[in-house]
Amino acid sequence: MSPGWWYCYLIALSLLAWLVDSRREAKFNCTLTANYYDCLFRDVVIRSELEADSIFFGVQNFNDTSIAFRDSSMVVLPKKIFETFPAIQYLSSDACHIQKLLGGTFANAQRLQELHLYDNRISRLNNFVFNGALQLEILSLYNNTIKLVEEHAFDGLGHLRLLYMDENQLEKLPEGLFSGLEELQILELQHNRIREIGEDQFVLCVMLRELNLSANQISTFNMTQLQSLNKLETLDIARNYLDEVFVTKYVRTLNAQENQISRIVIDQGDFFQLTHLNLSRNNIANINNIFKFRNLIELDVSYNELVTLDFVIFAFMKNLKDIKLNNNRLWILDNGIPSPAKSLRSLNLAHNKFLYLDLAVLDTFPALEYIYLHGNDLIDMQIEEIEQHFPYLTLVSCDNNDWDCINLMHIVTLLERAYVKWSNGNRNCTRPEQHRLICCTSAEHHLREKIVRLTREIYKSRKMIKQLIMENAELRSEVEMQYLPGDGS
Repeated sequence: MSPGWWYCYLIALSLLAWLVDSRREAKFNCTLTANYYDCLFRDVVIRSELEADSIFFGVQNFNDTSIAFRDSSMVVLPKKIFETFPAIQYLSSDACHIQKLLGGTFANAQRLQELHLYDNRISRLNNFVFNGALQLEILSLYNNTIKLVEEHAFDGLGHLRLLYMDENQLEKLPEGLFSGLEELQILELQHNRIREIGEDQFVLCVMLRELNLSANQISTFNMTQLQSLNKLETLDIARNYLDEVFVTKYVRTLNAQENQISRIVIDQGDFFQLTHLNLSRNNIANINNIFKFRNLIELDVSYNELVTLDFVIFAFMKNLKDIKLNNNRLWILDNGIPSPAKSLRSLNLAHNKFLYLDLAVLDTFPALEYIYLHGNDLIDMQIEEIEQHFPYLTLVSCDNNDWDCINLMHIVTLLERAYVKWSNGNRNCTRPEQHRLICCTSAEHHLREKIVRLTREIYKSRKMIKQLIMENAELRSEVEMQYLPGDGS
């Protein structure tokens, strides 16, 4: 035989040996763990779909129900794991570099209840991809690269309660994507690229309790579709591009900060369960219609466009403890509340446009502990009988204003006599004119002084009107029935 023939013969033998070796089953043994899993697989490597079909996880095992992969690299989730462990209820395959979920993977996963596939590289979910996982209740797919989800991807998951798809690359949600998830209670979709929510996207998720759509790019969302979801307690739509917000009767916590909201629309009826409302960093100039939120505990309307405010809108909020109104354009306050509201503890009015403030406007909030006024343009402030009106007051922050030095010294003296702190620690004035490291000036303010005098007269007039109402029982009764602002949504 010629040397060339021998050379070809040796190559053929090598190729045959490689093919035989590639068809040999890769064997992986599980490690028993004491705490978390019945069986733990480490260092599993699956480079192709072909390798996934030839992998061997041991003899069939009906006893182990919780399985996990760690320190592994698998291009697909192997369906043989369900063939080997037909009683599996819990599977954790997070951070395993999985790129695909193949059709038929879950054909033998009839008892699977919890599936964790987060921190992988899955890029799409095809129709019926979870077929077979009829008992699945928890599905974690967060922090993948999912960009496309077909409309029937979740078909057959009628028992699913928790679905985590946050931190992916979703741009669109098919209209009927969640229509079969009648038991779904928690849906996490934050940190995606969703631009639009369909008209009936969530209407069939009748058991939904928590919905998180924050940090997307949503500009279109007809939120009235949430009216029928009487179990929905927590809604997060923060950091989107919405220009209005709709508040249902059932939601308890609503987080809508960092949008472009200029309009608050509320559901029909008078009873709302809302306790926590965050509307900060929007374009809101009017919050009069929130007076119906009688169960409110915390309200944040900071960084908006409010210019004036009547505290009468808080009259029926018997549990309200914290109001954040900082970083608006407020310059005058009114208070039409005819009787004390004893729940409020903290009021933040910092970084507004106040030149003058009469603290008596807050005397219907006797339980106040903290009043934040730093960062305004205050020249003067009226304080009378502070210990009588505010027996629990511990702080009135006066830093970074435009104080007249004589006024400031008087204010600080009165606060110190009442054992009230007058600085929140931002005393950093280095100018020659200052009092206790808070900047002030002795020069005339001219036009600004005129505005202060005018504002002072406005406060006096309103105080006189309020006193007359309080002294006239018949008029007071009428006010108590009719004083609330109209529903100017």
